[in-house]
Amino acid sequence: MKGRKIGVYIPGDIEDLLEDYLARHGGRSVSSVIQEALRSYLLGEKIPECELVGYIMVLYQHGVGDVDRELTEVQHKYIGVALFENHIHVDEERCLLTIAVRGRYSEIQKLIDEVRGLKGVLLVKHLCVCV
Repeated sequence: MKGRKIGVYIPGDIEDLLEDYLARHGGRSVSSVIQEALRSYLLGEKIPECELVGYIMVLYQHGVGDVDRELTEVQHKYIGVALFENHIHVDEERCLLTIAVRGRYSEIQKLIDEVRGLKGVLLVKHLCVCV
């Protein structure tokens, strides 16, 4: 695999975070951490021609409106993309839903946008990689 060596300026505040991370996760090098961070960032970019696989994480207030039913309906609408879900009760008011997904970026983004637009949804995060 080809590669190249480059120099990167790291501001002091990020360097402190990096040093702390390395101390907690022994055996890692600065180079390996930067490679992983870049891979994660770049593979999360819009890659329309790529099939993605990953998870969508949804933090929501289960008592707001009919959000539980609406989340299920959105997943049924994207039945070829949304593979399965996992539901965790965070506390008496909030739940964390993880949805496993696989498909084109555009379809996954539509699903995310619809989920994000539901009343009661507090936070939507996703982690997908190109396969």
